[in-house]
Amino acid sequence: MSTPPTTDNTTPTSTVKTFLAAIKNHDTNRMRAVCHPNATGCLIRDGKPIYTTVAAILQMLDERKDEAVEEVTWDEVEHVCGDFASVWAPYKFLSGGKLRHEGGSAYTLWKSPEGGWVITVVQDIAVPVGDSTRDLFDRT
Repeated sequence: MSTPPTTDNTTPTSTVKTFLAAIKNHDTNRMRAVCHPNATGCLIRDGKPIYTTVAAILQMLDERKDEAVEEVTWDEVEHVCGDFASVWAPYKFLSGGKLRHEGGSAYTLWKSPEGGWVITVVQDIAVPVGDSTRDLFDRT
């Protein structure tokens, strides 16, 4: 029997990385462990914001357990002000091993006195495959 993955929420970026690693493993319990129970989400799709809860996002992932999904980020930028932080990163979302969309994601976190950094808000924008993510983020 393998050892269950640990939950690392010692820094804002490690908390986000724990959340994303759990997507790949469909480990919604691990994702919940690094999110505030009332965490919200705003997903920009087709140029329009979709407001939701992280609980609803996790439920959707639970319903797609047979689908291999992964979100890959790089060049994370972390900002911390006391017990408040944000992590921003470009990402690619793969489903069934194929690139489905890419874009940018932003996470807002709070340092809970009981359990380290927790995600309070998840935001992202999805752009069509083939658009240059680098161009999208380098615009002024």
